[in-house]
Amino acid sequence: MLPNSLREAQNTKSNCHKHGQVLAVILSVSSSKNNNLLFRYPCDTSDELQDAAADSDSTARNEFAVKNDDSYYEVTNQFFQHLGIGENGLITYSDNVLSTFLAVQSSQLANKPFDVKVDDVQFVGYPVSVKHRKKQSKETSSASLTNVNVVFALPESVTEATKACYHQLSQQVAMAIKHEESRCCYFCTQKKLMEPILEDYREDPCRHPSLIMLDKGYTLPKTLKNVFDQVSDTGIVYELMNGWTEINFCLPIKAHNLPFDSELYITEGDIDSCLDLLRPYHAMLLLVEVRSLIKQLPTDSSPALVRLLRVYSAKKNLQELAADSDLELSQIFKLVCHLVYWAKATVIYPLCEHNVYALSPNAPTSIKSHLVDEFNKAFPDYNLTEILSEFSFPSQFDEHQKVIDGRHRKSEMVKIVIWLLKHRLLIQLHDYLYLKPSYCEITTSADGKRVVELNEAGKEQLAAVADTNSVAAFSDLIKYFDGTRHIEDIMYFQDINRCQVATIVDRFLPMLYKIQLADPATSYYAKV
Repeated sequence: MLPNSLREAQNTKSNCHKHGQVLAVILSVSSSKNNNLLFRYPCDTSDELQDAAADSDSTARNEFAVKNDDSYYEVTNQFFQHLGIGENGLITYSDNVLSTFLAVQSSQLANKPFDVKVDDVQFVGYPVSVKHRKKQSKETSSASLTNVNVVFALPESVTEATKACYHQLSQQVAMAIKHEESRCCYFCTQKKLMEPILEDYREDPCRHPSLIMLDKGYTLPKTLKNVFDQVSDTGIVYELMNGWTEINFCLPIKAHNLPFDSELYITEGDIDSCLDLLRPYHAMLLLVEVRSLIKQLPTDSSPALVRLLRVYSAKKNLQELAADSDLELSQIFKLVCHLVYWAKATVIYPLCEHNVYALSPNAPTSIKSHLVDEFNKAFPDYNLTEILSEFSFPSQFDEHQKVIDGRHRKSEMVKIVIWLLKHRLLIQLHDYLYLKPSYCEITTSADGKRVVELNEAGKEQLAAVADTNSVAAFSDLIKYFDGTRHIEDIMYFQDINRCQVATIVDRFLPMLYKIQLADPATSYYAKV
């Protein structure tokens, strides 16, 4: 149990726990000889912890070591004084304590996710075994094995999905270290530079050794610090280990939430649900400029992605993008899913005049919102609150263009709608169709799907219609009238156009309910 003071302090640091916030990055090294904590960032430099380090026994550096009963209680009390997360948001365990329970001495535990929970801190890593080549003579050499564990400290409230993401990041960093060691003995060289600083700190604790390593410009500590800073600031990590091996990572829960002024957080499950519902009639809306995105791409990025970006338009669906870029539709799906996951794009329905938009229920409408200033910079002639008021009630896009004079002003309205969609201020509504209960029966098939069938009253209603072609067309669409498919979905699966669907719906409207709802694939951020 944590002391009450720390529990109370933890409640005041809610910002630290939002969006999967990482508390620290730690580099732990274990070998047959000893366990070492080579680096941690950020580190608590308070006088209290430094005094605790100075008083530790230099001959037995494991704070859990038991010499006698008095020593046991003394060490236990000292240990429990520094548990968990401090008021400054930093983990308060000493280096000796961390080196003990983050050590991975058995090679059998290597290349597997590492997960340890201590009080209110979750330690997530992925240890790997690194071989050091030592030349004994000109003809012989020997190899020593070291287990390297790059650990991220997280608050205990972190979700399993976020933990899995940090496992991936830890694995990437650890494998980059291992690769550079096999390529040019990088880790061994850095380790030799770092260990003397640790020894000096044990003899004379003053400034934390991790800070000294950073001041000296050692590249491994600097890379770990950069990874921590990037995942903390934006959730997007792009770093080069030893200037050579790439580390690319995205933390969706931060990357998809941080830029937006909303208290409704998007989870990894929301993103997965959106991508599962992706259809060829959908389009993508880039959240960054095309030129800027192309410049951000790694040197070894797929040429197909560049081809997709060069033909991109928010008015084109995925099928049209595939045709224009001369790529397979399946490849377009993968590229779009990749961009959405990395928070570089979102899913929309292609921009057109009959689209129905409404104000998102979670849109920040305060005049003090930072979006007001951003909108004014982008569109000086318009007022954000006035524009949002026009979408208070669902309306077709062409209705907003009709009240604007001039072709230039209409093109401005297109840009405004794109800006509003990028900032999650609008949702698009679609027409969903239900067959009235008095005309149908709903059953469940063997595979658990809902099946809509006409009852006797429904069959009599159709029999009274003289136009057999209309009856046949309506009968083909009955399976979609369960409220789970919107008109655009019906158009795609039946390969018919909007006018054909509208004609059939209008002809048999007395038998149907028509309701406007949001498409879960395009409104996942609103959770409606």
